[in-house]
Amino acid sequence: MAKGSIEQRSPNTWRLTVDLGFNADGSRNRPRKPIVIEDKALLRTTKRLQEYLDDQLAIFKNSSA
Repeated sequence: MAKGSIEQRSPNTWRLTVDLGFNADGSRNRPRKPIVIEDKALLRTTKRLQEYLDDQLAIFKNSSA
């Protein structure tokens, strides 16, 4: 299965990255997707925020593969 990561870019923006290996020309195939969270309540709770981001990463992995 593809590897994925979550990187915080600003206080309410994260970047999801999925590593799909190498292309035929030898370059890396790493699609990226920015996530902006406008819900202030979600930003205040670390556990719910992490669960939300993990769910979004899983959805992005399935759509990229």
